[in-house]
Amino acid sequence: MISKVELEDHVTRIIGESSDPRNDISSIIDRAGRYLFSMHQWAWRKRPLVDLDFVADQAWVDLPEDFGFGTLLSVTMTDEVSYGVELTTLADIAYLRGQTITPSGLYHVAVAFPNQETTESPLRPARLEVTPTPSSANTGSVTVGYKAGWVPLATGASVANIPGEVEFLLIQIVRGMAIWMETNDRSHLDAIETSPSLERIKVSDGGIQTNSGQIGGGILQPSYASVDHNWNWTGGGGPP
Repeated sequence: MISKVELEDHVTRIIGESSDPRNDISSIIDRAGRYLFSMHQWAWRKRPLVDLDFVADQAWVDLPEDFGFGTLLSVTMTDEVSYGVELTTLADIAYLRGQTITPSGLYHVAVAFPNQETTESPLRPARLEVTPTPSSANTGSVTVGYKAGWVPLATGASVANIPGEVEFLLIQIVRGMAIWMETNDRSHLDAIETSPSLERIKVSDGGIQTNSGQIGGGILQPSYASVDHNWNWTGGGGPP
């Protein structure tokens, strides 16, 4: 586990203990963290499935705190027998909200980033816009799969939520970001992007799960509710 205090040491080795005060060390570290998370669709960014709550008369659902500028992978209803959910666009959400008749038991959702509360406040966390608006509160209504974004390190003891195998890469990016902020030279970051070590760790990351189950899709694909996930060959023309 690499802590914020260790990353601060790497920054000060580059810019010195008494550097330009405009180069805030915490900002350099958080920029480096966001750079690391966005440079590749890392498999280690996948988090366990999370159940989210419907709030009565609220047309959105807050995404997990560590979603940040992450990636939404899947959305399902906890009760799939009674309700369904489909991902769509914000334009479709607006269209559906303007309709007087909406499909019963079917929700549509889309990721949105709310506006700033004021021009001095940061961008608010991402959420799922929902239509139709839930009429009652329901704990754990929706299950989402997602890739997390970078979480800012609040204290010196805070540790980056990354695998140990990636720590050296974060250190390199932190040092490269410090050089960029101090000298406006980003060649060190560019060198990381094309380095053999980055390519090796991408290959290793891609091999975390080599088997994703049976091939799906097509007209013969059964629903998730089906017990038998194999194709039905009894219609003839296939293996006996």
